[in-house]
Amino acid sequence: MKKNEFIKQIRQKYKMSQKKFAEYLEVSKSLIEKVEMGKIPATPENKYVKAVCALEGLDNEIFKYDEITDEILKEYELSKFSKAFRKFLYFYYGTFYPNRFAYDYFIQSYINSINNAIVHLEMENFSVEGEFYGGDWREYWIRNFPKELLFENLNYLTLPKIKQTTDIKLLKLFEIFTIISINTITENLKFGLINFNDNPYSYIEFLKNFDFKAAEELYGIINLSSVDKFYLIELISEFSELDTQISVENIKKLKKIKEIEQLKRKEEFINAFNVLDEFFDSAENNKNQNIKKSTDPKDKQICELLQYAPPAFKDKIIEKLLKFKDEVEDI
Repeated sequence: MKKNEFIKQIRQKYKMSQKKFAEYLEVSKSLIEKVEMGKIPATPENKYVKAVCALEGLDNEIFKYDEITDEILKEYELSKFSKAFRKFLYFYYGTFYPNRFAYDYFIQSYINSINNAIVHLEMENFSVEGEFYGGDWREYWIRNFPKELLFENLNYLTLPKIKQTTDIKLLKLFEIFTIISINTITENLKFGLINFNDNPYSYIEFLKNFDFKAAEELYGIINLSSVDKFYLIELISEFSELDTQISVENIKKLKKIKEIEQLKRKEEFINAFNVLDEFFDSAENNKNQNIKKSTDPKDKQICELLQYAPPAFKDKIIEKLLKFKDEVEDI
């Protein structure tokens, strides 16, 4: 079957007109019309092709062939996990591949999900390869997590099995952390494990038998041996009880919830900044006070950027500023 006929057949399977399908996939009706008529080539880079492949669980590279046969279909069909992950990536971020520019937020939530699973080891001082650090292992973990390994494996997780050329055990571990990351983007909507695996309990069995210490040495993932596998098993077990589907509608809903949360945080920040502004104005007008509003543009920049900082970082900033305040008052 010619590829433009193949993609038209997929739309017809959903019993949607070109207009309805365009709204559903968030592409233009004219693009669908031109691709299906063969006026625009159905290439792997085509936006309509990518949307259909995300919907159907196909590797979009299948569209490099002019004719799509059953053998080609079998070769380019994704695993159940990859189908779900690609669908999430495309309808949440608008693309498949986890590059460092498109997925800053997702990568941070990904690292945080790993970070949260690490046993909390707080010390006054600890050393790594002769360098001394203070406070918490987790801060060191986030700074030194091997991000290249993360990007590489996230990329493998979006590919057909024949292209996944890395250690299958490591991929399975990254599958688990990927599921946790997707399900911790918001508290309001979480997806069941059945979306990712026909046997959800295989993840629990995998975690029970996985040797984190050996993996730390083999892959060079700092402090991986401190992961609390029972914490991961507890989380994954919770998700195994859910039946919420990774559908286009639910992914769009998740995205909307997150946007609303971000707007609320932005509004809270603006309100806090306005209160701070009023405080400085009132202090400046009070002749009995020596506090004056700062004219240093860096002060405003710091306030604006702090909204993006994680709570642990804010705690450290407050601790440092209080220390400076005490030192100045002593002088």
